Amino acid sequence: MAFTTAGRTLTDPISGAIARMADPVLVAAAAVFAVNYAHDGFSSGVVAQQWSSGERGAAAALVDSRVTEGLVGGTSILSQTLLGLALALYALAMLRSGEHSRVLCSVGIVGTLGWFAGGAALFLRLPGVSFEILLPFVGLATVWVLGVGVALLRRGFRGPRTEPA
Repeated sequence: MAFTTAGRTLTDPISGAIARMADPVLVAAAAVFAVNYAHDGFSSGVVAQQWSSGERGAAAALVDSRVTEGLVGGTSILSQTLLGLALALYALAMLRSGEHSRVLCSVGIVGTLGWFAGGAALFLRLPGVSFEILLPFVGLATVWVLGVGVALLRRGFRGPRTEPA
């Protein structure tokens, strides 16, 4: 969620507007993610408890757990897709602003757009697409997020840059 603040530090008006457009997408991704994990923890626990206590038969518990798995999997992939889109918008805004390293922003754009595209393909259940498609892009985006954090911390210690990268 630090990106919602970092986006407001961009001095270029268009870059700032792009970053502000990403804010609601990021908030929606975080909300879907939170609901997903709450649902997963609660629903799976209830089904397991009912099965272990003998309140629900094995066949019914299996059906319920598969329904829960489908709901949790769908909302998880939706949150991944939204998160990739939001971070791609921030990377684009940072690149456009010229206030951050072009290499760092390019890494962010590749990683986050791949995250978004892979998440969208999974959400749409395209044939031949598995969760593993996300891993290299999420890894690259994670490196980018770390790089942005370090760059912003360094900038905070030495003051704003006077010339674009």
